Amino acid sequence: MRVSFEEQELVSRGGGVPDDLTVPYEPGEPAMKGTVGVRPLRCAALEGEIGQWTGCTIYPHRPTGCRVFNPSWENGLRCPGCDVAREAHGLPLLTPEVWEQHRREQRPTPVEAPTRLSRSVIWEMQRTFFTLKGPEAWRRDIVPFSVSTNARVAASYAHLITGFIRDCPGGAKGPLDPTQPLYIIELGSGSGRLAYLLARALQRLGTAMPVEAQVRVVATDFTDANLDWIEAHEAMQPLIEAGLVDFARYDTEAPAALELRRTGARLEPGAVRNPLVVVANYVFDGVPTDAFQVRNGALHEVLIGVGRTEDRRLDPSRLERYELVSEEREVVGEPYTDPLLNSILEEYRLNLHRAGVWFPVGAIAALRHLATLSPRPMMLLVGDKCSRSIEELEGRTVRTVAKHGSISLTVNAHAIERVVQDMGGFALHATSPDTTYTTSSFVLPGRREAFKETDLAFRTAIDDFGPREVHALTWALRSATPSATACLQLIWASACDTWTFRAYFPTVIDALASEDSPELRRQVRRVLERVAENDFWLGAKGELLALQMGRGYQALGLLDRAAWWYQTSLKRDGSRAGTWFNLGRCLEESDPERALQAYRNAVAIDPHLEEARDRLEVLGAGT
Repeated sequence: MRVSFEEQELVSRGGGVPDDLTVPYEPGEPAMKGTVGVRPLRCAALEGEIGQWTGCTIYPHRPTGCRVFNPSWENGLRCPGCDVAREAHGLPLLTPEVWEQHRREQRPTPVEAPTRLSRSVIWEMQRTFFTLKGPEAWRRDIVPFSVSTNARVAASYAHLITGFIRDCPGGAKGPLDPTQPLYIIELGSGSGRLAYLLARALQRLGTAMPVEAQVRVVATDFTDANLDWIEAHEAMQPLIEAGLVDFARYDTEAPAALELRRTGARLEPGAVRNPLVVVANYVFDGVPTDAFQVRNGALHEVLIGVGRTEDRRLDPSRLERYELVSEEREVVGEPYTDPLLNSILEEYRLNLHRAGVWFPVGAIAALRHLATLSPRPMMLLVGDKCSRSIEELEGRTVRTVAKHGSISLTVNAHAIERVVQDMGGFALHATSPDTTYTTSSFVLPGRREAFKETDLAFRTAIDDFGPREVHALTWALRSATPSATACLQLIWASACDTWTFRAYFPTVIDALASEDSPELRRQVRRVLERVAENDFWLGAKGELLALQMGRGYQALGLLDRAAWWYQTSLKRDGSRAGTWFNLGRCLEESDPERALQAYRNAVAIDPHLEEARDRLEVLGAGT
């Protein structure tokens, strides 16, 4: 049956449905490809085998038509559409009795008895997931990452890193060593997008660095498959040639020396002679962690067991298929051999009334290892959902674990700060009351008053109006109708992030067509140039960034640049009649023969595209 919806739900209009999975249906109303005009019907977003296992590849971003379509009787109500679809595929209808039997059978099969969480089998399952999925985990939005790897985050971090480096040369360890780079190590680089954007942002701030500073971003991951993909990415090549990026395998669960792929340098304890920066965005929420419960002055450890559901609707490689069960045991004696960790837990027992506490043993182990790489100060930047104080721990639960392909826990930044303080350092935390995504900076060793530029950069680039606030504003305005000027200002405030650009640039295009404003055109050109620098395509078809860039340059009359972007769009997003037509318009004067071919391609895809047929007639090559 047809799945149609309003065009505002398309990625190109600021929504979440990839354009390349849709076809035109009615004006302003696209439909999912495979649900109209073809037989047999099969939605382009459906994966798996009907009657065995199926799933939706865009489930978090599925259109509204799918959100109101539920299996019959799952929630006590019959769905006629479900019945029709099952009959069409020769499947028996669902009944209340079927669901009751299903629920009895879906009791999880035990995989592992309750054990200390950091020793659980779920961490190995998670590693398997990332190894199997590789870049697909981010390309298909299985794992959230937009809030933590956008251009605004990179720009803010670049300012903070610059302040930190400017603070360091006058320290007790003397000036910077000009014979060695200043390494910025990103843990869990995943898609590689943040490493790329951060290197670009630091490149733009180069003149603000001490003259002897040579910055190099090191993208790391525990699996070579992700590193291979990042290193081979087309956008990375100029940065590699400039010596701004390198790559190394680093496993937070088994910290060891980093061997850089491009230069061959080995980063091991004592080998780094300059200050060090480590970036951990959406990393510590998914490394081995323990769980405790404080209740009325008593400390209990929460042990976690794992059970597997046989629900065939779930991708067998993803952790959503597994159920976690918990069991509490009162802590008798000291749970760790490390006195500092025990003292932190004792602080919680004495100061919390009723709270679930995630205890970041994996993050602490990685922090301690990385701090040994250099005798100079180290700054650790953490962007994640965090508890930053005793007050924010109170009332929390460890009974809820977010699962989106992988595990995601709340990072206990307060415990990390206690460890940093023990190592002679200090912490800076964003003061926003929203803890769903926040930023913390940990500097060690060092006193806060000795890092004045670091402190100032954190307050201005992170705390006053930082990445979280820009991201929240971007989403809040999607339901509004801001002016073209406001859209340009928002794109610029996001540091010309490609996601924000795709959401708001269509309004700017409309204004360019109706307004003859030199100032607007100047602003648009500046934005386009900066967005181009932030382009790091993950291989997902239908994001249409290149198409929007082409439209922008075409509206400015910069036809050579527009043609380049339209050709890029054809490679990335597939062959589209509108893209071929726009390419033809850009090529008419400079290359008439290619323009003719572009129009012919447009008509071949859409015989009803009158504009393309008209151009063929004008050029004397009518169809």
